[in-house]
Formats: sequence, C-alpha cells, structure tokens
Amino acid sequence: ALRLFGQLLNNKTFLLTFIHTLESQRSFSMRDRGNVASLTMVALQGRMEYATVLLKQLLSDLIEKNLESKNHPKLLLRRTESVAEKMLTNWFTFLLYKFLKECAGEPLFMLFCAIKQQMEKGPIDAITGEARYSLSEDKLIRQQIDYKMLTLSCVCPDSENGTEIPVKVLNCDTITQTKDKLLDAVYKGIPHTQRPKAEDMDLGELEKSI
Repeated sequence: ALRLFGQLLNNKTFLLTFIHTLESQRSFSMRDRGNVASLTMVALQGRMEYATVLLKQLLSDLIEKNLESKNHPKLLLRRTESVAEKMLTNWFTFLLYKFLKECAGEPLFMLFCAIKQQMEKGPIDAITGEARYSLSEDKLIRQQIDYKMLTLSCVCPDSENGTEIPVKVLNCDTITQTKDKLLDAVYKGIPHTQRPKAEDMDLGELEKSI
C-alpha cells in the first residue's frame, strides 16, 4: 500500500487533489497542515524540480482563492495557515542549506552569539524569556531589578589538567541559566550537538588544595 501511495505522490493531479481535499476538512488542524507539508517535502526532496512545480501550482491556487475572498494582499503568506505556505518554508530550507552552510552560516552564528552575549549581561526571565537588554520591546523587562555580576571558576569535567575557566554570571540567574553559561564557556568552539545538556550536569564546589 505504501509503495502504491508513493507512486501516487509522483502524480501531480492526485497530489494537488489530495492536499486540497485535506484542507477542505474542518478537522484538519494547523498541526496537521504542518505535518502534511513537512512529510510531503521530505518525500519529494529527491525530486526538487517536481516539488517546485507542485508548490508553484499550490501557491497559484492560494493566490486565486485569496483574491476571490477579497482578502488584503498583504495578508497573503503572513499567517502561514495553508499547506502551500508551510511547504514554501520547507522549500527554502532545502534550497538554502548549502548557502547557509558554506556562506551565511558563520556570520549568522556570530551575530546570534553577539546578541546572546549582550542579552546575558542583564537579567533574563527564565519563564517568559523577557530580558533587561532585549532587542524586542515586547520582551523587555521594564521594572528595575538589582543584580550583581559574579565570576565563577569552572573546570571542564573532561579536562585532564583541571584548568580553571573564569565565567561571568549574575546573582539572579537560575541554576539552569548558570549551567548554560558555564557550558558555553567550557565547550566554546564545540558543536552544540556534541555538548552535554544542562539538565545532565550538576554544579559542584571546587576543592582548593592548600
């Protein structure tokens, strides 16, 4: 059955009808739309030309539907509520992967690290994500909070020589936030996928030899 369904996915008429039929169902939730879009693009990632033709047709149908309902053109592609819009996101992800990996990835990561470092100079609400030095006014901590900067000495558990690394934290940081800052310092330059998670690590006191 799966083999036959896989063959049907290569039929443009069937796939367009299949997606339109699903979207016409009231029980077809937003999560379902995202799952269908992602799984469809995964199934077609080996045939990006066909996927592009299919996506162009879905977007054309979406634009026509938007015009018929007399919605404002600016609302198109803003809410990403349709399968076509979610497929478009995945389409960009596939096609931009090489560019991000070879060209834009490093500058974007450096920008992320710089913003993260700036935000961590002040308090960050561990629950809401609001920060004293947030770039967004919607996520800005407006009330005055008294805090002090502390310098902790951290030793990598995998280090043989036990070299201490100074790490700056705030006295209002949560334990998890403190762990994250320590891990950022200890595992600097190591891919995030190869780093231990904060919840898997425990904080301990260094024993000073006299």
